[in-house]
Amino acid sequence: MNVTVLRTYRAQLEQALRAELAELQRALDAAEAERRRLDVSAEEDARRYLEAARAGLPAAEAAGRYELMEGLAEAVLRAQALVSAAHERWRTKMAEVLEAARERKKMESLQRRRAAADRRSVAAAAQRETDEAASRGGEGRGPAER
Repeated sequence: MNVTVLRTYRAQLEQALRAELAELQRALDAAEAERRRLDVSAEEDARRYLEAARAGLPAAEAAGRYELMEGLAEAVLRAQALVSAAHERWRTKMAEVLEAARERKKMESLQRRRAAADRRSVAAAAQRETDEAASRGGEGRGPAER
């Protein structure tokens, strides 16, 4: 297969993987933002609960608030799990991007080496033609004319 075609394919693959990585980064950022929002909310709810408890919160209201805080704590744990999963997908995709970049660079290097070899081959052929023409140019003359 043509090295140029392979290099182009590798570059396109790398570009597609980078686009996927950017999308995963946006998803990771959103998951982290949601987790932070839930963390702040849980801390604020816990603070309000403690203030209310110090002020003599009725038992029924305390139980209701406790259930809300438990639900919020579970939501924080779910959000953290989502962040962890998003981060793992991001790391996997980043590894794919790096591998694609390495492969593209290999193809670019191979393409440069082949182009240099082609230039050397053309130069050698031209030199051979020049040498042959020079050697033919002196063949029909006598020793005094050379």
